[in-house]
Amino acid sequence: MSQSGHDLLSTARHPLTVRHYSGMVYQPMLDPPEQVVGSNPKMQFENSAIILTPEMDFFNNGPGKPIGIYKNIGRRPILAIGNPDRDLEMLQGTTSAAGPRFGAIIHHDDARRDTAYD
Repeated sequence: MSQSGHDLLSTARHPLTVRHYSGMVYQPMLDPPEQVVGSNPKMQFENSAIILTPEMDFFNNGPGKPIGIYKNIGRRPILAIGNPDRDLEMLQGTTSAAGPRFGAIIHHDDARRDTAYD
């Protein structure tokens, strides 16, 4: 990550919680980062370095989420947990496949630790 990226993460705050973004992480996702599927910026190779561009190669939200999961793991997951606002397609893609499947919806109602929303 560039120095400006580090500077941004060390100073930027969430507009509603006023907490540093670096403190608003889900710890289990930091432990196995190579197993986390997320949005990806476009990249290019310049002067022996990989450069992240401001454009998105893949946005991991809505209907893109089950596509991103399949592209990364090569199959539908057997378990999906998320909220209905952003993860509905992932939950549908998981639970509509044949065989034992589990999908759980999380209701975000803890405004103290996160943002409460429906």
